[in-house]
Amino acid sequence: MIKRIIWKFAVCLLVIVTAACSRDELEGGTGEQQVPEGYLAIQFGTNVPDMQQVSTRSVDSDGRGIQDMVLYCFSASGSFITTVEAKIVTDPIDPNVNASLSGSFSAIVPDYTKIIHFVANQNLTDFNESEMGGKHESDLMATLIASSGRMIYWQRVACEEGEDNMAVALEREGKKIVMVRNQARVTVKNPQNSYVNIDAFTTHNTHAFGTVAPYNSETHDFEWTPGVKGYLSLPANDEQIHLEGTEDGSFNLDEKYILECENELSDPVSVILHGENGKYYRVLLLDEESEPLPIRRNHSYNIEIVGPLSYGYDSFAEALDGTPTNNVWISVPDDINEVSDGTHRLIVDETFVVYLGTTTRSVDLTYRYEVKNGDGEYGPETTGQVLATWVGGGTTVATSEIKNVYDNNTGIGTLTITLNQLGQNETKREGIIQVKAGKLRRTIKVITVREFKFEPTWTSAQIYGNVEGQPVTLMFTIPEDFPEELLPLRVKIGADWLNIRQSTGQQLATITSISNPDEFSENDPWKFKFVYEATHTGVQRVYFNTVLKPEKEGDAYKNGTLTIEAEHFITLEKVFPFSDYNYYISVGGLIGVNGSNLGDEMPDGETVYYCLVPQKVSAPVTFDVQLREEKEGGGNDLVVSSENDVFLLYSQYLTRYDDEDIPGGAGNKECHFEPIDEGTWGTGGRVFSFTPVQKGKSDYKIYLKTDRPNSAEVIRIASSESNPEAGYEYKGNHYRSITFELANNDPFKFSGKLKNGNLTINANESGEWSYEVGQEVDLEFDITSFRGTDNKSADPFGTEFKVYIDAPMLEIDDNRRGSAYPEEIFKEDPNVEGRFIYVVKAKRDENRNGTDDVAIKDVDNGNVQVNPGMGPADQTGEHKVLPFKTKSIVSAGEITISADENVVIFSDESFTIANTPITGTIEFSEDGKSYSPVPKDGFVTFEVEGGSPRIGSMTITEDGKYTLRLRKEYRYDWERTKIWVHYRVDDKIYHADVNSLKELFENSTIKMNLEQ
Repeated sequence: MIKRIIWKFAVCLLVIVTAACSRDELEGGTGEQQVPEGYLAIQFGTNVPDMQQVSTRSVDSDGRGIQDMVLYCFSASGSFITTVEAKIVTDPIDPNVNASLSGSFSAIVPDYTKIIHFVANQNLTDFNESEMGGKHESDLMATLIASSGRMIYWQRVACEEGEDNMAVALEREGKKIVMVRNQARVTVKNPQNSYVNIDAFTTHNTHAFGTVAPYNSETHDFEWTPGVKGYLSLPANDEQIHLEGTEDGSFNLDEKYILECENELSDPVSVILHGENGKYYRVLLLDEESEPLPIRRNHSYNIEIVGPLSYGYDSFAEALDGTPTNNVWISVPDDINEVSDGTHRLIVDETFVVYLGTTTRSVDLTYRYEVKNGDGEYGPETTGQVLATWVGGGTTVATSEIKNVYDNNTGIGTLTITLNQLGQNETKREGIIQVKAGKLRRTIKVITVREFKFEPTWTSAQIYGNVEGQPVTLMFTIPEDFPEELLPLRVKIGADWLNIRQSTGQQLATITSISNPDEFSENDPWKFKFVYEATHTGVQRVYFNTVLKPEKEGDAYKNGTLTIEAEHFITLEKVFPFSDYNYYISVGGLIGVNGSNLGDEMPDGETVYYCLVPQKVSAPVTFDVQLREEKEGGGNDLVVSSENDVFLLYSQYLTRYDDEDIPGGAGNKECHFEPIDEGTWGTGGRVFSFTPVQKGKSDYKIYLKTDRPNSAEVIRIASSESNPEAGYEYKGNHYRSITFELANNDPFKFSGKLKNGNLTINANESGEWSYEVGQEVDLEFDITSFRGTDNKSADPFGTEFKVYIDAPMLEIDDNRRGSAYPEEIFKEDPNVEGRFIYVVKAKRDENRNGTDDVAIKDVDNGNVQVNPGMGPADQTGEHKVLPFKTKSIVSAGEITISADENVVIFSDESFTIANTPITGTIEFSEDGKSYSPVPKDGFVTFEVEGGSPRIGSMTITEDGKYTLRLRKEYRYDWERTKIWVHYRVDDKIYHADVNSLKELFENSTIKMNLEQ
């Protein structure tokens, strides 16, 4: 296990202030100082006895602690006046002593200054003082930010009522100001045992930027007190950029410094440990009850290993995504209702509950909290406290209050919540209660639902009644929003004259009123029921045969009836009519496949029919509807439609063409299509009626199109039925209905490539290129067709759509755009930063602006027996080559290609880019003549001129050899940003200036000289 210890630490800055009216009071061994009229001269000494605690390689590797001091001066009303840089006053005894450790600062401030913010080590390069005049301190100081590469020290002193100037205020402070660091410290203490020896660690998912001053946005003041429960002062959202942990030169045992953050369990800071056993471990910063600790400035988070570590990983990357060694409860699935630490155990009766949400009511949930006694038996815990809260702080499924009553005598607790009523159009709400006892915790998901419907539901219709053994198929639907926690769902089916069709391989259990009396009502019409287990949402299929001839009422057969029932569903009754005629509907051109090859509960030994449709909106679909009669001796004949024949087409995703848009023109129209009012759909779902234009034919084409790209569904075509309630009597022929699958082709493929010089990266692969800005990059992909398994060409055209290229490290290379890719079709997305748009026109022939080098050739598949001889498709110009160039120095990241999924479905493709680090030689010298290599693992800082931020991580891989990896979180320029390189040996600091990254890239030798 890991022990977490939190303690505060502070830097004391001794301030000696002298208020002066004449120069005489400033004379002394340090010389004279002119004080203009209206200004106040102040001089303050420094003494930082614990400064060594913050001299760490990750922040202050140069060891200089407080290196400079700026005073932000404000008026009594809080309006900004000016900044004043404090000057180091050399020690008269030892002028070489560093003022941050012992010595004095002096400054001259306006005499009407009533508030001073003391800030040490802040980089003022980007601070435009002329724009800050009159700005209130809460607007200015609360928004100042600093990078993680430099420690900032801060404090605020203000005049109180009756104090004329800052001299008086500082006297009141006792000439001692406690300055607050803007970062927290993380340390790892190796155990004094044989568990594991840690030889390196680093932090991951920390902030790149933080605020300089702590500001309480609720109380609107700068009061700061230590303690882990205090407020956090975070930068604006766009500055909350995260830093990733790496195995670079800082991967060692030195203490690390990190900026303030919320450290929520959904987005935690991780500490990655490396043991001498070669394993990597992930640690979270948690309190003693396994709750995430907020990361507060000026606090130290000390990790002490006091037991064996679990969840060791073989690589750094695996550890980043792995289970934390100090929070094993994360790895316990939510559906496990009991957890134990060996001494205590916490049990919830149910990990999820479902209630009908049609009314407001109170419900009880129970748990048990027990402790092991001396005999090893569990009994009630009489001293512990069990807490119950809504995860996320609230929910809509119930009111926020949870009444928690715990019985010490039994160890049983009862949670009482008040459920909210579902809204009129809502079908489900859910919330999660966390039950916590010390480190142990379990959750209860609370779900409220409106009763679901098995819709759409279909059965075979107009079944031939003169012979038993006729196939009857039941298809019903479990809605997609049905709670997955309730799967598998036990569905009971009662039916007349039916038994399971054994040839399909489907097997259903049966229950009777004797074997399962609780599942039959007092007036239940069924003596037995089939039990079907639904393991997924969506369409369910049950395959029956008739076992008896149906009874007759007069000259007509009685309808068969079946019911479908399940918990949380409205019981559905469905009628399946019989007919004296063995007429049926067939559809030509469908592809048949044995159901055993399809899985997903398809029937074994029976043919399943389907047609393929491209995954695009408005994809044309043509059904060749044929009317037939099956002969009792075998075979079938075509029959012609009667004058009154009307047909129904059930579909969720197909719609009719307007007459003028029918393929081939309105003259090709063979059937009139009419939508049916939704109120009369019944349980079959969305339905159209269609009637033949020309009567007395056996074969009709109906022309439809998809209204969404993902259009896979089951289609049903049936003859119409009488509807006495609506006053409608059907007088046409009755035909046995047909159901078949409308299946989708595979998604379209971009077959993308990314080219950079001689480098080619295929889709979903990775590669790397240099940091150099302006490198030419070509993104190549296809917008073309392919041959489906039905041997038909599937193309993405017909509706204009957009291809999205997410590549924040690139920009369009206008010099190479040419006439093929004008701005109207290839441009930046004005609404999404880092995204580019390529527009695909609706007509195929308007998209031939590329090359012919497509990856997939759309030609006949000789191995497929259906639809032969269609010939190759014209794929001219359908390979696109879009010109880009790198725009950012750190151009590592992911590039993705996707399409507008509301129009067409392409498989998303991505390319993972890494940057090749800069490598070179690095040496240091004391005299500028004789140079020595920096030793392996030496720590070298690489920072922007001025000391912040540290934009790169330099690793000394061997004596005199370095590897430099630049950080993408900071803003800097390839040609204009000047760099400081520092290396410290004992008390000596060696320094080199790099004029630009471009210069270093071209000449990677670094020579450092002793800093004077």
